[in-house]
Amino acid sequence: MVAGIIVAAAADDKILTAPSSVASASSAWMILGGPALFLAGHAAFKWVVWRVIPWTRLAGVAVLGLLGAAAPVLPEIALAACAAAVVAAVAASDRMTAIPLPLRSP
Repeated sequence: MVAGIIVAAAADDKILTAPSSVASASSAWMILGGPALFLAGHAAFKWVVWRVIPWTRLAGVAVLGLLGAAAPVLPEIALAACAAAVVAAVAASDRMTAIPLPLRSP
């Protein structure tokens, strides 16, 4: 998880130097790979501690991988926004499943 944060921070630094440039292969790996590494690391952590693999983390990694196909045509800042949206969606879906539903009376 820490490695994912470090890679994402390096990608942010790269993006801030030229935000409108189209993502090169190395930039796309950093922009999408950092969040993917974080999500995969968190899934591994949950597996080791609770023996549960959250499907939301795996789906997030898959979506980030699919975003790699759009990397050659998107500006770096748009690719980073998409990666942030994926991580936010994973967090929101985790939150929605953690909210208990009210009990219904028969």
